[in-house]
Amino acid sequence: MKKITLLALTIIPVFTMSSQIAGFNTDAYGFELTNVQWTSGGTHNGASSPGNIVDAITQNDGFIQSDEKARTGTYSLLADFSSSIPGETPSLQGWRANVNGETNYDYIASATTKNYTLSAYIYINATTDGNLRITSQGSNGRQYNQLSIPLNTVPTDTWTKFSISFDQNVPQEDYWSSVNFSTLPTGNVKIFVDDISIVETSTLSANRLDKDIFNLAVNYNTSKLNITAPKGSKLEIFNVLGSKIKTIDITEKNNIIDISTLSKNMYICKLNYQGNTITKKIIAN
Repeated sequence: MKKITLLALTIIPVFTMSSQIAGFNTDAYGFELTNVQWTSGGTHNGASSPGNIVDAITQNDGFIQSDEKARTGTYSLLADFSSSIPGETPSLQGWRANVNGETNYDYIASATTKNYTLSAYIYINATTDGNLRITSQGSNGRQYNQLSIPLNTVPTDTWTKFSISFDQNVPQEDYWSSVNFSTLPTGNVKIFVDDISIVETSTLSANRLDKDIFNLAVNYNTSKLNITAPKGSKLEIFNVLGSKIKTIDITEKNNIIDISTLSKNMYICKLNYQGNTITKKIIAN
């Protein structure tokens, strides 16, 4: 009998009314800006101020502003490992655009703890390993939050949204985001990042909301996958190579599909709903 094991979430979604946090520059974190000044240290890709937003916030070379792929606008962030893997980990630090503060933003003080969602869109052109991370942080011991993206969970040749929700316990000004790798990929690949965003969401737990919106449960006796999802959403199942093997249009809140034909392996279940993407993993064995 085939056994299906449900793994941890790779994406935490929020389906609520939301607004960008104070001072957050979507053009800066969409990597659109081309005239940014800096006086800070860092390699800055060898460029001189003023320059594009990626050069402005570069700590270690390896990321560039690219017009090869863009989810919105003209540009995105690119780590091009198609020819070689760098010896030093590429790194961006938002505070380095330190003349006009294009990449700084604020968590405004409130009588109650607020919930926020940090998200980004990722595109890769080949299956790979490694781990990308995007932060929200400030200096002097301020609260640190991190979106960690295992690259082997990213489908190829499509933009995929990854998110994490968190409660901000210490509202302060002058926060910024960084982009780097906790583990570099070992294979040749191009990795694009676009539309990093931080929005204030409701105080409702994002994990609880996720269980209400999208849930997978397995019947081990019949090898059936029970899906709870909003009507009008679409579920896609990918193998570890990023190939789509099944698409299900969700017409009812509760759905049952046969997965007895899945071979022993890990699969990525990707739900698309109202412009948002939720991803969970299952293992068939």
